[in-house]
Amino acid sequence: MFVLNFIASRRRCLFSSMLTVCLACLIGCDGKSAQMINHGTTGSITFNGASIGDLQVTVFTNTGGTFRQVAFGISNPQGDFFLIDNSGRKPWTLIPGEYVLTVDSVAADPVPIPQLYTRPTTTPLNRTWTLDDDLLAIDLKYPERQN
Repeated sequence: MFVLNFIASRRRCLFSSMLTVCLACLIGCDGKSAQMINHGTTGSITFNGASIGDLQVTVFTNTGGTFRQVAFGISNPQGDFFLIDNSGRKPWTLIPGEYVLTVDSVAADPVPIPQLYTRPTTTPLNRTWTLDDDLLAIDLKYPERQN
């Protein structure tokens, strides 16, 4: 009886070890997940002239009023960011064309961003990107108050 219990426990241990290795491979234990993604289009964002971090800049294309998200970036404390694809795994480089940008706060203590900037249908942040461009510079302003 002891021998059968011993064999059964070894099989459970082997099965559990194999399951752990398989799950690690499925999750992405390829060494690339932990590497820093860089070399996407770089940008900087300021709010009324001051650098600000923890803002997500989202880039959309607009085809006949249909917006498609193509990339995003999150600013560091100096307001710098680089674009990555929607999966968050690959750098994204803008090609020449027309883009619509939105901005949202992703900070634990969110920065109040005017709603105007948070939706592709209302944002005034429209950009034409050319081959000569190398920095996606954004300066947010509080909207003018109407009397």
